[in-house]
Amino acid sequence: MSLALVGKKEAAVDQDQAREWLRYMTEERGVTKEEIARQIGVSRPLVSRFASGLDSEQVAAKLLELKAAVEAAEQAQASGEAAAAQEYRTTVDFMMTEDAKRVIGVCKACAKERAMGVILGAPGSGKTTALNEYLKQDPRAILITADVLMTSKQLVEEIAQAVGVELGGGLRDIMQRVVAALRAEPRLIIVDEADMLVSSSSRTVRKLEILRMLYDQGKTGVVVCGLPRLRAWLTRGPSLRENLAQLYSRVSFLRELQGVTKDEMQAILAQFNMTPAAREYLLARGAAREAGGMRRLTTILRRALDIADGGVINEAIVMAAEELTLK
Repeated sequence: MSLALVGKKEAAVDQDQAREWLRYMTEERGVTKEEIARQIGVSRPLVSRFASGLDSEQVAAKLLELKAAVEAAEQAQASGEAAAAQEYRTTVDFMMTEDAKRVIGVCKACAKERAMGVILGAPGSGKTTALNEYLKQDPRAILITADVLMTSKQLVEEIAQAVGVELGGGLRDIMQRVVAALRAEPRLIIVDEADMLVSSSSRTVRKLEILRMLYDQGKTGVVVCGLPRLRAWLTRGPSLRENLAQLYSRVSFLRELQGVTKDEMQAILAQFNMTPAAREYLLARGAAREAGGMRRLTTILRRALDIADGGVINEAIVMAAEELTLK
């Protein structure tokens, strides 16, 4: 015996596997033995005898070859259908990031437990977007957006209008009516841009103390949302004369937003019909920086979608959208 032939004998064909596949195709898929015989180039009687237990490596090998071809074709078809069925986002709507979950979680907890919560985040980190998403879940909640010109009375009046009480009389009168309304029907009060309520000139914290009074007397949930500097004011006070110790001692939930992560950016960008180069450009250029990047990312995506006008977003489109954003 030649040593060159040692070990070269082909492995035996798995006839049981071939027979089982033949049974599956004929009994469960409804393919006739005649059709299978035609496909593998043998007679129908031979296929029937093989199915009944006749050993034939030749028939088994041909059946397994056909099995592999059928499965490859079906897999290719499934992949093609999946690709054709894939739907990309055509609008930039709310993105449920981990930061958004933190915002909504604090609001839900404070509404349920009538507690006080504080949310801190850099500009553009998605605080306001997440707050508006929460309002869809709890339309009875009150969202007030503060600004530097808002007076104490204006703050109370906006809350009063939201709870449906009269505005006549002085600040104390309105406060009493608001407190009564909140006691009768507790509603979560959310104040966005709350750091704006600290006077830039006198550094007085009176307007934030009004929120504490509403929380204490109205027995309702309150969430204040602002820039990270709000934490320092809550713990140390914006001046040596006043601090927010009474308010801070009542805070049950405090969350500081971490910013959108690279993994979250990748997951978001994968939902849009764009080339790999465009996606990598956004990631590499930091269109969604971890410190306050959601606003920038969504702005660029909206403009890129407009420029693409239903087509694929490529790197040139992203660059053009970014240039528009910078202006």
